[in-house]
Amino acid sequence: FNEKGELLLLQRNKALRGEDNYDLVGGLVEEGEDEIEALKREAKEELSVTVEIEHKTGTWSFVRRFDNKTVLVQNYRARILDGEINLSNEHSNKVWIKSNEIINYPLKDNSLKDLILKEYPENKELKFRMK
Repeated sequence: FNEKGELLLLQRNKALRGEDNYDLVGGLVEEGEDEIEALKREAKEELSVTVEIEHKTGTWSFVRRFDNKTVLVQNYRARILDGEINLSNEHSNKVWIKSNEIINYPLKDNSLKDLILKEYPENKELKFRMK
């Protein structure tokens, strides 16, 4: 989230991924990592920023198209501590949105829409906390 309480969506690179829908920052947990370490690493790799993980926001799942495997996803609220966003080649665009605007974007999996709208209805809880 940014200082306006907006959520960051990343457009996937169609040339690399075969699709240009939107997703959150993230990826698989590598051996020896926990979820927090993995998210910090992914933020550095995908955005070139250092993030602070504030708290877990929810869990959702989706079925991968290429192998029909159900993937369990843990989502966390994070904020940028250091660096300017510089997208890796995994993504072609970024957009900051209010949570209720998520319905306007094609997502990697629609269950993400349900989670965002449930966790942050009408942006009521999207308050940026300064530390």
